[in-house]
Amino acid sequence: MALPGLTILAYLQTTDLSHKWKDKIPLVVELNKEYRQDSFALLQEFLKNNEISSKAISEFHSKTEAIETMKSDPLLGLNDSLIENPFRDMFLLFLDPQSHNSNSVNDLKSELQKFTIIENIEVGEKLKSGLSQTINKLRVILASITVLMALFAFFIINYLVRLNFERKLDLVKNIWLLGGSMDKAYKPVSRQGLRLGLSSSLLSIVFLGLALLCVFLMVPDLYFLLDVKNFIIVCLILAILGPTLHLLRLKSLVQSIFKL
Repeated sequence: MALPGLTILAYLQTTDLSHKWKDKIPLVVELNKEYRQDSFALLQEFLKNNEISSKAISEFHSKTEAIETMKSDPLLGLNDSLIENPFRDMFLLFLDPQSHNSNSVNDLKSELQKFTIIENIEVGEKLKSGLSQTINKLRVILASITVLMALFAFFIINYLVRLNFERKLDLVKNIWLLGGSMDKAYKPVSRQGLRLGLSSSLLSIVFLGLALLCVFLMVPDLYFLLDVKNFIIVCLILAILGPTLHLLRLKSLVQSIFKL
């Protein structure tokens, strides 16, 4: 059950991230390669006083800051001092979703295009749409894998329950032959099934924790993306499913004897 538990956790985490990111796509305002400081000051003043941008979280990132950050990636080949800086100074505006709509954003974009120091404005709708499509595809894949893993776990549990039930088969048959009720035959079997179900749930939670630990050791940054609430939800699901599946399967096996 640890395998479907891991995919359920991934599904819940993907859903949470999509909700967190859907309103955090910034409006990117890219400046010219060269510009005058007085023009830059006018743009700052506009962003500070505009009805939409004044309510946004504004971040300024210089091209020097960008190239220093990207130099750490050797694949980009930016460590050569003779290479011209390909980046531009830019503002990132994280607009408040409660205070704007598509029309107001377009109006803001039109006003910004009047500033000659601005080279490009990206509203971020394409990025938002692409991110949404990618997350939706990932959720479908995770849901499909979860169903397959759940079926796989069900067949394994079914096999192990039947194997354990064969040890109690003679006891159940004797109670049936002596005219005992099904509840009387099911009671001693259910106690052991409950213990086995709880044990399987506990082992599943332990294996799930070990799997996450291995993932965090390989990719430490994923630790900060994990929501503890989702992990607790998955643990509760596994804790309930383990005993439930065992007891339901045992009950169906006992019923099959009494229907003979």
